[in-house]
Amino acid sequence: MKKIAIVGTGAVGGYYGGLLARYGLDIHFLLRSDYEVARDKGFIIRTQGEEFILPVQAYTSPENIGPCDLVIITLKSTANYVLPELLNPLVRSHTHLLTLQNGLGNIELLQNLYPANHISGGLCFVCINRVAPAV
Repeated sequence: MKKIAIVGTGAVGGYYGGLLARYGLDIHFLLRSDYEVARDKGFIIRTQGEEFILPVQAYTSPENIGPCDLVIITLKSTANYVLPELLNPLVRSHTHLLTLQNGLGNIELLQNLYPANHISGGLCFVCINRVAPAV
């Protein structure tokens, strides 16, 4: 995967996307409220054993990210009504979609929106919180 977008950069998207970026993958974060802090200062990721600051590629518009090889969706499923608007600029025929969302019906929704694309559902079990903007 050459270019990866994180849609829904809260605690889950920031953490998993941050770890992928830390290890050298080309990660592009779609943000709302934390955009300016993330752009200017990066993410601070704290775990029980360490804390690190990670410069990030932050965007407020999916059009500025452009087509991706993989889109990881961590948006709250209560906001799924905005997925077509957020995903259309990112998805092409080769794009793989991975949903790490809470709730039911997320995979089916993505299959209806992008029937020709490869879609995966994932499960993550982490006890994390976003404690401040971009932290």
